[in-house]
Order: sequence, then structure tokens, then C-alpha cells
Amino acid sequence: MSSLTGPGLGTLTIKLSEQAAHVTAVEVDKRIIPLLKQTLQDIDNVSIIEGDFLNPMVAKKIKECLAGKSAVAVANLPYYITTPALMGIIEDYIMIKRAVLMMQKEVAYRVVAQPGSRLSGSVKDYGVLSISVQYYMEPQILLEVPRSDFLPSPDVDSAVVRLDRRDKPAVAVQDERMFFSLVKAAFGKRRKTLFNALVGGLGYPLGKDGLKRVLEQVGIDGNRRAETLSLQEFADIANELFYTING
Repeated sequence: MSSLTGPGLGTLTIKLSEQAAHVTAVEVDKRIIPLLKQTLQDIDNVSIIEGDFLNPMVAKKIKECLAGKSAVAVANLPYYITTPALMGIIEDYIMIKRAVLMMQKEVAYRVVAQPGSRLSGSVKDYGVLSISVQYYMEPQILLEVPRSDFLPSPDVDSAVVRLDRRDKPAVAVQDERMFFSLVKAAFGKRRKTLFNALVGGLGYPLGKDGLKRVLEQVGIDGNRRAETLSLQEFADIANELFYTING
């Protein structure tokens, strides 16, 4: 098993190198690179890639290092890029079978949230991010990390989340693009009912009557709110839309 990590000064990377066949470390801070190389100079199963994880050229190098391997991603995700980095790991690196990530606690709550859940006291926990992650992965919060554990202390608390890749997506859909477009439209206007949110956000050539028939066909009340629907219910609507539009 290979490991993909954000190395920092290399403390965790050294520990990972003792367990993994190979560690690919990605570091964006040029000031750290010389220290990191010195720390890891006697370890022959660590590769260091310099650059931004979200940069397409860096992503290409990472995929070359991980080609043909099953990998685990380990990282403390910077708060300002948490969502794109998380989705990049999930969607773009299918060789990553597990990820252990520290992130802002509020984001961690959203990742594991279920329909109608209020883990942080807000019904807004469950949404597009929850569904996007859970479609591909099985997430669980391993532990919470208070801001006081850091020096200097950040403005937010953190949590460590483990994500295990599913053998197949959580629900079967005919068209993934349609499924995710549906989910985004449904949550685009949280204060509106599901029906009104979809009428205003889908853009499919069905009209109100056509959309009403789709919801009736799958037995879902259009007066419900998006945050009450399960992944399976979203999949049912998306599949019915697909069949209706494509005959």
C-alpha cells in the first residue's frame, strides 16, 4: 500500500514510511522543501513532489507516482481549500482507497451528515458536499481536535475524518451528471420546497407539469425540502428524469 501525504516538516511522513511501501509527499511551501529533503535524505521510499496539490501539472506527477498502486491519502487540509482538495482526492484519484484527513470541524460534520441531521445544530449540515462525498466514500469522524491543541491557535476547531472508498457508488444512477445537477438544483434554494427549487434550478425541458409527473412517479412529495431526501431518493428522481427525457 502506498501513501499520499502533505509532509510539512516530515514528522508524520517518517512514521508513514515505516508502514507504507512508498510515500508520495506533496508540499507547496518552497521554504520547507530544503528542510524536508534534509530530514528525509536517508529514507529511500519517499518521493517529494513540489507544488500545489490542486495544480493540474502537479496532479499529473502524483498520478504517475501512484500509477498501478492502491493508496491511502493522509493530510491536514488547509481550511481555504478543504472542499476542492477533498473532492479532488475522491473524484480524481480512484487509486486512493482510503483517506484520513484533518479538516475544519464544521466541514467534517457536513461530510458525514445524514438527511435532516443537525450535528452542529444546523439543518444545513446535510447538503451537496454530504451527497458528493457519500456517493463515492463511507465517511466517519475519528476524533475532534480543539483549536487549543494548535500553536498558534486557529479560529476554528478541527476533526479527523476517515473515508473508505466504496466498491461501487452508494446508489445506481443512469447519468451521474444529471444526478449531481439535480442535487445542486435541489439545494440551491434551501428555503424553497423541492418542487420549486427544481423548477427554478434544473433547466430540463419538462416544465412544471412534467416535473410534477416525475416526482409523482417515484412517490416523492414535492413539498418536502431537499435536506430530507436520502441519496436513494435523489437517485430515483434522477433516473426517472433520465428515462423521461431520453424516452
